[in-house]
Amino acid sequence: MRERLVSLPTWVLFLCSTLLCLLPMLVTTLFDSSHLEVKVLFYVGFSLVFGAMLTFALRRRFRSERRAVGDIPVGVESAAHRALGRGQVPTDPEVRAATLRLAEHQLGMMIKCRPLVIIGFTLAMVSTVVGVVGGSGSPWRLLFVAGYLPLMLAQWYGPKKMRRRIQELSEPAESS
Repeated sequence: MRERLVSLPTWVLFLCSTLLCLLPMLVTTLFDSSHLEVKVLFYVGFSLVFGAMLTFALRRRFRSERRAVGDIPVGVESAAHRALGRGQVPTDPEVRAATLRLAEHQLGMMIKCRPLVIIGFTLAMVSTVVGVVGGSGSPWRLLFVAGYLPLMLAQWYGPKKMRRRIQELSEPAESS
């Protein structure tokens, strides 16, 4: 999946990012049609800005990950990405080394962005709940909280999981 995402043209990535934001907002609008035109205009504008920011962030991340793993074949990079989060530690030394470099890079990025992401998701959750409780939003918007919560929890537990993986990758390879 990641290989497909990395290889998408920028305009397709922008379109997907924009629709990822816009579609849930439009679905919640179906249940509350007051001020429909204003809401749709706001949602489209917000989604375009969100899509541009997400596209920029993803392209930047893809480039930095590519620099972190170095000049290796695409197959090795793909294997490193697959081995990063799950499964057994790779036995191929080239894949193992690339996975370790990638894990260290991603841990650094997690730690760097962690406070901002947690604050952002917390504000989004609070504003969603306040909007629904205050009567200015549809109760269906609480479904957004179900999306925010796992993403926020991943920020809490992600670095710990990545440190464990780095430790596994750093241990000497067992000889068969």
